[in-house]
Amino acid sequence: MRWYAPLFNYWSNCENFYITNYLSIEKDAYSLSKELTDFLLSGSDVSEINSCGYWVIVKESKSKYLSVPNVLNTLLISFWVLTPNQLHYRFRFSERKGDMRRYLDRFIFNSEDENQNTVDELQLTKVKQFYRSLARINKNKDRLQTALLYTYRGCVAYDWRVSFVLFTAALEAILTYKRGYGMTRRHAEAYSILTETTSSKRDLAAKRFERLYNIRSDIMHGSKIKSRATTNLKNLSKLSHLLRRLWNVILCDNQIISSLELNDQGRELFFRQLGSS
Repeated sequence: MRWYAPLFNYWSNCENFYITNYLSIEKDAYSLSKELTDFLLSGSDVSEINSCGYWVIVKESKSKYLSVPNVLNTLLISFWVLTPNQLHYRFRFSERKGDMRRYLDRFIFNSEDENQNTVDELQLTKVKQFYRSLARINKNKDRLQTALLYTYRGCVAYDWRVSFVLFTAALEAILTYKRGYGMTRRHAEAYSILTETTSSKRDLAAKRFERLYNIRSDIMHGSKIKSRATTNLKNLSKLSHLLRRLWNVILCDNQIISSLELNDQGRELFFRQLGSS
């Protein structure tokens, strides 16, 4: 069995690229059957799908712990970690006659991001690395999977405030190692330690983190947001960049992944050792 999903807004100089033995992106990989075009899809649906040149293909040889939607969404997260983009699914088909699913939860792009939809082979190699790390996180079902879930939900949220809260929740799930007073500062320091290597850059990263995190507090406490819509989207873009940067560091290092799956005591020791290096 194979499943096929047209990948909208995707462009590449690679006609075919293999992420794993069960997952690939291939050009013109699927043709709509007469049953689909005559009975299950509208004329505009058919036109949209036919204009989409690249398809994501999932094979039945995938791991049992991964559902087809999970595989497809994890691939989109991998592209999101690479760079802001407008990639999304609208449909999914299989080899079964007349089998079609519509995607109602779609990745929502931010107009204030520098969205990049064209991907070269080197970038696809990074996406491949991200996907494989995220698949392992899904398999382990430990603390980082919670952060992954919040990240995904933030990507498909229609309201910027919902995305903002979910992205900060993802940051918390990754960075928390202690409860109590001073949590914002601890998160900011943990973030800066993971993403930067010099004290001056860590100080700047921590300040950016705290400023954006305070917006989350305003949203959660019901404070009226007086900023213009474009300012709110710009702040969301900055926050998503923080989270994207953090995932980028994590997914490229198996040791960091293992350390962040530890209990609070183990995490605290990890951050202390990393901060002193």
